[in-house]
Amino acid sequence: SSDLIKALSAQNAQETVDNRRYLHSHPELSFEEENTARFVAEKLKEIGLEAQEGIGGYGLSVLIEGKNPSSKVVALRADMDALPIIEANDVPYKSQNPGVMHACGHDVHMAMLLGAAKVLVDMKDQLSGTEEAVSFEREDEKFEIVHSLAKWKRETLGKYEFKPYTGLYTDMKAIRKDEEVDATHS
Repeated sequence: SSDLIKALSAQNAQETVDNRRYLHSHPELSFEEENTARFVAEKLKEIGLEAQEGIGGYGLSVLIEGKNPSSKVVALRADMDALPIIEANDVPYKSQNPGVMHACGHDVHMAMLLGAAKVLVDMKDQLSGTEEAVSFEREDEKFEIVHSLAKWKRETLGKYEFKPYTGLYTDMKAIRKDEEVDATHS
C-alpha cells in the first residue's frame, strides 16, 4: 500500500541521504566505476540481495520476486558514471576525486534506487504477481555498452513483459569548460 511505502521510505530516508553523499564524494568516470559497483553490491547484500555483477563492465542487477511471480516486471534503473567536471560546491561531501563529479545526478539516482530496493525487499510478501528488476548500469550511450546491455537484458530479462521506463534528471552546480552551471544541490 502507499502508506507502507511512505512509512518505509521515511524510515530509510537518512540512509538514502548518506548513500547519496558517499557516492557523490567518490565519483568515477564511465568504464571506471569499480568502487561504485562494489559499494552498490555491498549495500544490496546488506538488504539480502545478491547482485549479478559484471554486466557491460561494472553494471549489476538484482531481481526481487514477489510472492506470486508472473511474466510482468517493473524495471528500475540508474546510471553509475560521473563526468569529467570540476565541482564548484563547497559541501562536506564534495568530490574527493579532483576533476570528476556527479554533475548530472547519477549519485542521486543510485541512492534512490538503493532506497527503493530496500523498500521492495521489506514489502516483498505484498508484491503479488510481479518481479522487480533493479539495475545499476554505466552510461549506455556508447555502442559497445548498448550491445552488452542489450544482450544481457535479452538473455536475462527476455522472458518478462516490461512497461515503459521513465527518467529522472537532476541538475548540480559545476564548472564546465570555464563556465559555471548553477542549479540546486542537496
